[in-house]
Amino acid sequence: MPNNTDLKALWNRQASPVPDSKEIYARANSYKKNQTITLVRMNVLLILTSVFIIWVVWTAKPQMLSTKIGTVMVIMAMVIHLAVYNRIIPLLKKVNDHTNINEYLQNLLKLKAKQRFLQTTMTNLYYVLLSSGMFLYMMEYTGRMKSAWSIVTYGLTFSWIVFSWFYFRRRAIKKHEQAINELIEKFEGLEKQLRSEP
Repeated sequence: MPNNTDLKALWNRQASPVPDSKEIYARANSYKKNQTITLVRMNVLLILTSVFIIWVVWTAKPQMLSTKIGTVMVIMAMVIHLAVYNRIIPLLKKVNDHTNINEYLQNLLKLKAKQRFLQTTMTNLYYVLLSSGMFLYMMEYTGRMKSAWSIVTYGLTFSWIVFSWFYFRRRAIKKHEQAINELIEKFEGLEKQLRSEP
């Protein structure tokens, strides 16, 4: 009887469904398309936000140097964020279905490592510059308010930054990692399968 059970277990492992390469490549192309759309949206949103901030500062003509420095820091945060995130574009272009599976897998692993760096180091820098810039920018305008209102203004602003840092940022990282990990797993399975075929 024990031999029979072992054979069944072995058969069940062998009879697992073979990954369909067309489906895997279709998923990879869908992932690539979604990442490209996300990058385009981010570029448009941050460029429009920067233009709006410049317009506000130009029309409001702030008097304090801290306001101008804060504006520069906020725009610098956005420009650095875009410049570094746009470096993913060449990696996304390399991920195409004209390469062999091993090369495709290597490109996905490079993309994952790059995204991890962006989602940690660069996002930290972005939030530090953005928060510091907003604090400096708001000093001129909150200084004209009663102290209770300035505390409320700072409290709401930084509550939103903390919420987006701990909720939106983590959620986005988890979603990106899950998607790319699933792809990598599928390509590793496909590569093992092809290696084991005679």
